[in-house]
Amino acid sequence: MAKLPEASREDIRTQVEDSVRQVLDQKTRPIECFAVVRYALAARAAKVGSIDNEYTQQAITRLGAYGDERIAECIAEQQAKDSSLQAYQPGEFTRAPRGQTIPMPTGVSSPTLSAEKR
Repeated sequence: MAKLPEASREDIRTQVEDSVRQVLDQKTRPIECFAVVRYALAARAAKVGSIDNEYTQQAITRLGAYGDERIAECIAEQQAKDSSLQAYQPGEFTRAPRGQTIPMPTGVSSPTLSAEKR
């Protein structure tokens, strides 16, 4: 390597780094997807139970680091193994920045606070 020109050494270094990244991605992807699915389950359970604490916020924040595409892939992989897992809806785990609100889609309203009498 020492006798090669600088450009050739740089090309070889880049090829080796790419190969190492590919191997690491293949080895860590199942672990990463396991975490993504568990964070998603925690966030969904928190939503259903109206729980908003540091743990649920942390789960949603960590999910945000993966992005919609990766979250969807991991949930789809798990869904192939467990059909009871609900499919991912884009933006499902989006949180508004502190002090701001996320606009509500048209036609969506909050549930009533008391039971309706018939």
